[in-house]
Amino acid sequence: KEYQIDQWRPHGKSLVAKIVGVDSRDDAERIKNLDININASQLPDLGDEGVYWRELTGMKVVTTQGYDLGVVKEVFNTGANDVIHVKANVGDAFGQKERLLPFVFDEVVQEVDKEAKVIKVDWDPGF
Repeated sequence: KEYQIDQWRPHGKSLVAKIVGVDSRDDAERIKNLDININASQLPDLGDEGVYWRELTGMKVVTTQGYDLGVVKEVFNTGANDVIHVKANVGDAFGQKERLLPFVFDEVVQEVDKEAKVIKVDWDPGF
């Protein structure tokens, strides 16, 4: 079922929202713990400086030295920072099947080329 947000405000690390047609505590209890999805077309364009997690999935990850580490399988947050789960290429020269890299700009992530679908990282491929 689709719901419309009437108004919302930040509340700590969360959001509090008033949903159209949900006018009582009982109404709210019936829909609590539902997943919230937003159509990608409704999200603002982040331009060249930002990237949504969904855009990272499937991107190739290469080191600044040109070594192909593999492809982003998923992105998650550890509380300290975001992490990209990279599925290594078959026959990886370092014997890796997967890698977990901190998605931290300037320290690890040097560049995200959304058009070429490539993430350039400063990372030791043997790690």
